[in-house]
Amino acid sequence: MASDGGIFSFGDAVCHGSAGGTRLDKPIVGMASTIDGNGYWLVASDGGIFTFGDAVYHGSTGGKGLDKPIVGMSATPDGNGYWLDASDGGIFSFGDALFGGSTGGTPLSRPVVGMAFDPATSDGYWLDASDGGMFSFGGAVFHGSKGGTPLNKPVVGMAATPDGGGYWLVASDGGIFSFGTAGYYGSVPGIAVVAPPVVARGTCTATMSNATPGDGGNETVNVSSSVPGAPVTVTKHYKTVTSYDSGTTDGTGSVSITFDIGRPTIGYTVQVGVNVNNGEATCSTSFTPQ
Repeated sequence: MASDGGIFSFGDAVCHGSAGGTRLDKPIVGMASTIDGNGYWLVASDGGIFTFGDAVYHGSTGGKGLDKPIVGMSATPDGNGYWLDASDGGIFSFGDALFGGSTGGTPLSRPVVGMAFDPATSDGYWLDASDGGMFSFGGAVFHGSKGGTPLNKPVVGMAATPDGGGYWLVASDGGIFSFGTAGYYGSVPGIAVVAPPVVARGTCTATMSNATPGDGGNETVNVSSSVPGAPVTVTKHYKTVTSYDSGTTDGTGSVSITFDIGRPTIGYTVQVGVNVNNGEATCSTSFTPQ
């Protein structure tokens, strides 16, 4: 996951779409997967939510004035809700996610940087701060923290064990801190990490078959790229709805994807983002119904 919403999948993880190549109001700061792995949510720092695959939209704080930016999210086990957490520890719950409390309005030594749901409960979750401080809410049990302990580098995230009996904190240098039943399996501080070679990004251009269509019918986006035989995700940002279509480039790296524009708002410019091969190439275009 990149801050522009680009998604990179490895192993048996499937890319169900991304926001790469799409104009965003704020950067992407977190994501959560559905329980079956067939979808995921992305969250931006303003609380905007982007859904892909079988992930369902349950609401967001996008467009609302927040005291502090959103820094992460966590989904409920059934995928019918999620929590968003802000850097001041404020919690925003949607769908069947239960509000168990927050540190919003409470002075913190360091900002909150992440959260994790406690799978042993129906309403419990932890928040972690950059100094390793831990805050537990609902039925979540406190298993320890690094708060008050000098750290070489700040904590940047956390993860819970499957049984909820413990959790790990990870620092920006790759340091791992385990608590409760969470086992310690190693970390990377002090290990020379060799950055992978920079891979040249592909190129991409996109045009609409009709830049000023009527208020209904089909539209076609024509994509030309340097990436042959690759999956393509097309994201259309209407005034109130975001929708997705997909295709595959041919041997020359080109593809034309036709979609139903529904009943769009007349005069509103619909931004169309194109993502080729999980972010190897991105581009955008637009159309304005007349």
